[in-house]
Amino acid sequence: MMPVMVKLAPLPDLSTLSHPEKDKLIEKLHAQVKEALAGKSIRKDSHNSSVPPSADGLKKKKTKSLRKPSDKKVGGQPGHDGTTLMQTAQPTEIVVHPLPSQCDHCHHQLPADGARVTARRQVIDIPLAPR
Repeated sequence: MMPVMVKLAPLPDLSTLSHPEKDKLIEKLHAQVKEALAGKSIRKDSHNSSVPPSADGLKKKKTKSLRKPSDKKVGGQPGHDGTTLMQTAQPTEIVVHPLPSQCDHCHHQLPADGARVTARRQVIDIPLAPR
């Protein structure tokens, strides 16, 4: 909604007006202000006033991305040769994490015979590129 620009009439010399004429002028100006405010709802938010963004409430304007969706599926595309780093058979360092002897929460003993390795991980340090 575009604001309507109204050209205001010049203010008359108040020193020459009588008291009833001043009252009439005040009533006229008050009616114009009331009409202007009734014609449009003024919603102040962080975009058009000094109100902080936290006061915008739940009706915040969401920015839309200008990117258009692609017709391609998510992930690797057909015909693309993927590469996977496989775990090496001869790692340079092995870190063994010992099993706890008791539960951290209830402090009951944990049987070692029921323990299983559920995951193995290999950390690969990528060397820095020469400068």
